Amino acid sequence: MKRPFRLAVFAAALVAGALALSGCASSSASAESALDGAQAQSSRLTVRSAPATNSGNVLYMMVRRLDAKAAVLAQSYEETAALLSAPGEDDTVLAVRPIFPGRPATLTVQSAEDDHVFAYFFFTSPGPNWRVGLPTPLPKAVSLELGVDQVERVEADP
Repeated sequence: MKRPFRLAVFAAALVAGALALSGCASSSASAESALDGAQAQSSRLTVRSAPATNSGNVLYMMVRRLDAKAAVLAQSYEETAALLSAPGEDDTVLAVRPIFPGRPATLTVQSAEDDHVFAYFFFTSPGPNWRVGLPTPLPKAVSLELGVDQVERVEADP
């Protein structure tokens, strides 16, 4: 039962990724306006993966800002993946980006200094670390290393 849903989510992610590549979903206007009142800071995220990551298939990364870690843990993989099919509707989504296994990806996100920022990776068969919290406050640069089916390492560059 979960497999067909994951395939549907993957199809929705392809649409969201196409929109992200065209500039429609990389950041939402509501997310930018939510940062207007807070001191915004920019951080560069670099994702590295092996050719075997996600069995060599494209996967998607989503970066969100939330108020509490509890909110992140309360959402299932399926609930979180559903956000990919509705780009621009959730102002907590800072970026959506396709990840091509074996090729590094870099993106820049804006967040308030006190935001808790999380990175989600939508693997076809995700391991336990498909989502990770990033350091708070978000440093200028963060490196994320992906394994076959999960995030293996997160390192903050000073």
